[in-house]
Amino acid sequence: MHFCPQKIIRLAPDRMNPSGYHPAEVVEQERCTSCRICALMCPDVVIEVYR
Repeated sequence: MHFCPQKIIRLAPDRMNPSGYHPAEVVEQERCTSCRICALMCPDVVIEVYR
């Protein structure tokens, strides 16, 4: 989420994943440019970008 050039990814404050972490979420999908930096930088390789 720190690498997003649009700054539209944040940690979900009201959800937890099975590992006990707050998952990342896109807050303004219409501003996403599909640059895929989030997918490239994700340490768990769980982000896919569709456009």
